[in-house]
Amino acid sequence: MDGSGLAGVGIMITPKIALGLMDYEAVSDRIVLARLKGHLTILSVYAHIHDIPDHLKDKFYADLQLTLNKIPRKDILVIGGDFNGRIGTRLNDSEWAIINHGLGDRCINGVRLIMFAMLNNLSVANTWFKYKPFRNIRNSRTRPNQAGFRPGMGYCDHIFSLRQIPERHLVHKQETIQVFIDFVTPFFSVKKSAIWDAMRDDGVPGKIVRLIKLYNKGTRVFVRGDGDISRGLSIDEGVGQGCALSPIQFKFVMDQIMKTLNKYKGVAISPILSITDLYYANDVDILAESVLGKDSSLLATLLLDSLLPD
Repeated sequence: MDGSGLAGVGIMITPKIALGLMDYEAVSDRIVLARLKGHLTILSVYAHIHDIPDHLKDKFYADLQLTLNKIPRKDILVIGGDFNGRIGTRLNDSEWAIINHGLGDRCINGVRLIMFAMLNNLSVANTWFKYKPFRNIRNSRTRPNQAGFRPGMGYCDHIFSLRQIPERHLVHKQETIQVFIDFVTPFFSVKKSAIWDAMRDDGVPGKIVRLIKLYNKGTRVFVRGDGDISRGLSIDEGVGQGCALSPIQFKFVMDQIMKTLNKYKGVAISPILSITDLYYANDVDILAESVLGKDSSLLATLLLDSLLPD
């Protein structure tokens, strides 16, 4: 462990399970091992992303292989984490470690993972199960305002909607206010206090909120350029890139904003129907009828109080 803070993995277990912990080893800042009573060994890993030099990827897999070689053969082995590789579907019957439920097009990191799995008689479990149950739940809970990630609904539909709404209001001499939010900027500037308030309001137990606050305390990021690493930059606002918790924390804030906005009428698109927002993959367009009205005033307050730094 070099203390640079560029990576880090861990395993969270309950106090009851911790009583059965026989061994714990931090192999590197990308590999940790926990061995439990009952002949169960768990590895938590975090592989390098695609554009990292090959020699670093080779070292990661070499360290992982050495770790596996020391694990008793009678143990049940579970490797979890992020291998940063797309598997795709099985190309031929010789690729027995995967089944045809992988996602995306295969990349070189995916090839490395398949070769490692087959060398060690392991299976890439994610490719053995269909995602249909999850997709059914997702589709049933996705609002019709969302474009992208929905069957039969693409961005062209929302582009058409954005054109029709102002045209219709122009004919009737009505104002249309649109606030288009690119999530890239708010993601890195959302106030920490807004995150904690949103989580508590949504029913997250106070103990969990405090744990996440401690987890985020003192967070730093580093920038890689020309083979060098910058000094650590403190993250006082926003959420960290590459952290699995980050999008979840940000979603709490956006859900809080959208729940409040949905109490108001937004823009009328028919005598009996109004719309407050249109969702895209990573962006949202919020609509109001008057810049001086209650809707836009509320929107401005929410955005300033939650998404923008002081």
